[in-house]
Amino acid sequence: MQSSDIGMLMMVVIAAVGSMISFLDHRFLFESGLPKPPSKIDTGKINTNKS
Repeated sequence: MQSSDIGMLMMVVIAAVGSMISFLDHRFLFESGLPKPPSKIDTGKINTNKS
């Protein structure tokens, strides 16, 4: 692999992970309404698993 290919792949992976985290973060923010990011994400996962 060339270095440009690796750089492009890393940019794509970072963009995908960032957008996924952003999407989940907003969804849990609207579901739970908790202000702190760590507990917001954790309680969001717990609530979706229970219901």
